[in-house]
Amino acid sequence: NAEAAIPVLRLALSRVPDHPDAGANLAFALWKCGMGTEAAEVARNLLVKHPNLISAKVALGLALVEDGLPKRAAQVFQDLIRSVPANADFHYELGRALYAAQDFTGAIAAFESAVALNPKHQNALNELGNALMNAGAFDRAAALFEAAIAAYPQAAAGYYNLARAIDLSPEDPRTAKIQSLLATA
Repeated sequence: NAEAAIPVLRLALSRVPDHPDAGANLAFALWKCGMGTEAAEVARNLLVKHPNLISAKVALGLALVEDGLPKRAAQVFQDLIRSVPANADFHYELGRALYAAQDFTGAIAAFESAVALNPKHQNALNELGNALMNAGAFDRAAALFEAAIAAYPQAAAGYYNLARAIDLSPEDPRTAKIQSLLATA
């Protein structure tokens, strides 16, 4: 429970102010509780003492998106990608930041990179599909949602997104396919 962890982590940091794990965990807990500004401040302070601490950079990027600063968050995730280019999650988070900054072309490219690195990355598949739907590429988006369903048949997001991507009228041949997928989920 992130909310319950915050006072414990604050106490740990009061005793060992530069502890990298406690600082990064506090930043994540604050972010999870919707306290983006404070999470970003904790992460920035931690990065002064530990400039290469990946967990602090991730927490900072997430907090900046939460705090309404997606362009700054995108810079953080681009820096992380330069350090660890094969991390699909960093590409996914870059896509989220760029999408929030309304750089839809950049977001699509980042989500595509995440999927290329991890073809079963459920969130990247769904977000790439959503970005493509917003660009009018409904058939391509539907194929991605089907891939998300194939990878994670128990997750509702793929079904919901697939239903949005196609016309669920009885005349659409894909309607029966969706109904069949839902019946087996």
